[in-house]
Amino acid sequence: MDEDDLVSRLIAAADRASSWADASAGLRKDLKENESDELRWLIWAFDYGLDSWRHGELSAKDPFVPMLGYDDGSSYPAALELVEEEAIAVWESVADADGPVASSRLHDLLWERRSGNEPYLHAKAAWGAYVDLARGSWEAIYRSVCLVRALQLARSLNDPDLVSRTTRLAVAFVLGELPNEGALPGASFHVLEALVDLPKEARPPELDGLLDRAEGLFGDDASLFESVAQMKMNQAGSPEDLASLRMALIDRWLETAKGAGSLARFAHLRHALELAEAYELTERGREIRALIQESPADQDEFHEVSVEFKIPRAEIDGYVGALTGDDSWQDALTRLGAMPAPSGDHSANLALVQQQMADHPLLFLITKVIYGPHGFPIQEVKDEDLHVQIALSEQELLGIGLGGLIVGNTLDAIKDRYGVPSKEELTGFFTAAFIPEETAERVAASLLHYWEGRLDECVHVLCPRIEATLRTGLMRIGMTIMRLPMGKRPGGVRALGELLREALTRDVFRDVSRTRYLYNLLCDPYGMNLRNAIAHGFLTKALREDAALLIQAIAYLRLLGVGGDEGQS
Repeated sequence: MDEDDLVSRLIAAADRASSWADASAGLRKDLKENESDELRWLIWAFDYGLDSWRHGELSAKDPFVPMLGYDDGSSYPAALELVEEEAIAVWESVADADGPVASSRLHDLLWERRSGNEPYLHAKAAWGAYVDLARGSWEAIYRSVCLVRALQLARSLNDPDLVSRTTRLAVAFVLGELPNEGALPGASFHVLEALVDLPKEARPPELDGLLDRAEGLFGDDASLFESVAQMKMNQAGSPEDLASLRMALIDRWLETAKGAGSLARFAHLRHALELAEAYELTERGREIRALIQESPADQDEFHEVSVEFKIPRAEIDGYVGALTGDDSWQDALTRLGAMPAPSGDHSANLALVQQQMADHPLLFLITKVIYGPHGFPIQEVKDEDLHVQIALSEQELLGIGLGGLIVGNTLDAIKDRYGVPSKEELTGFFTAAFIPEETAERVAASLLHYWEGRLDECVHVLCPRIEATLRTGLMRIGMTIMRLPMGKRPGGVRALGELLREALTRDVFRDVSRTRYLYNLLCDPYGMNLRNAIAHGFLTKALREDAALLIQAIAYLRLLGVGGDEGQS
């Protein structure tokens, strides 16, 4: 494709874009009618995710994240340092052909690649484009990303003037995002954290006032109060100020505990204790322990405690679009099965838990109680190894939560793009090495239940077929799935959790991440535990994400034993 044609397509895509992912989607439409390496390389540029949420030294490390990662270590797009020079040349040729949408992304990539004789010029161009976008009409969360990245670039260039100018823009942005009680904290907190991360001499004089204003708007929520308090601690001017802020944070959680239901009160008190221990406030910790003993959790009152995190919709849509494709529903379901484990890479999850343990060792020494879905405590955690095991399961759950959203959106997109296949077609598709036709027919029925909105029917039909498939596969590779009778002890099947734990130790799938995911999803008492929740009657109403994750699991198991991933069995 010649450069003029490429530029015109880039301009058209960027003009319609309200995010970098939108630009990728616009260019991808052109790819359907005009296959070319140049256009494909340009799409790559907009398919990276920009991680602007890391601060300090981390902010300068690999800010561009590939959309997809694969088990063999490769990714899509390729890691930036592995992108071929021909693609870099295309980015160079069109970086200035359009306004800030293309310029911000392309010049930033070229800066991170340190392309050309004067790569700092790319950083300056990207900075200017990000500033333009931050002043524009994109959603607040995207504009906050632009501002934070502009600030990171200014600091990378060691340019005090650019840092100062970006800081003034950031202050104006926060002032504009905190006008009244209807404001949302996400975008403004993102920018505030970046301002607090600046060296003290570079922080704006308005910062204390901005933090006070954020506290006034959001301080009634203890979690948001804690976010502001942590920023104020970084801003504290003396040890006395720091100590006062720490005590105020603990007091806020204790105050919140007073008005909460019994189990929530117990959780808030425990969090206050964790803070006291982390801040080495020994006497305060003793007082909180006494309160916990006086106010045990009441088993008659349970409340769901959840953590909310936000990811730009455009990034999710880009991932969903890549999985859905534009070829066939069979290919889309195959990609869904072959996607990386939603729980994340096991090595990375374990490394993060170990880092948490190194950073906050007291949190892995404090006794805590784990409650099951029935409302009874299932584990009192005192042992360090068990703390790590539970922390690993909880870390995996964060990825699984996002995975359920992505898989659910993908299944909906498959229906919208290709229509609903017939039961016979689905049965033929799912008939595989470890899935006989009669099981595949039930799997097909479960997908039809899902697409017709019958989520309870979907999970109750599908879950036992997943267990049957796992048992068949594990038996065929030589694992014992039955216990023989011995004396007075009767025989019977081995529990699925026991089988998957053995599969982990033997690495039977040759992919610890996937095995950990199946274990967490189905039978980890500290994880999703869907198989046990369904079988024991604790899943009173299936969610879309529950059903979607089970469908992704059977789509993966379909691949086992027939080549590619399947050779792992």
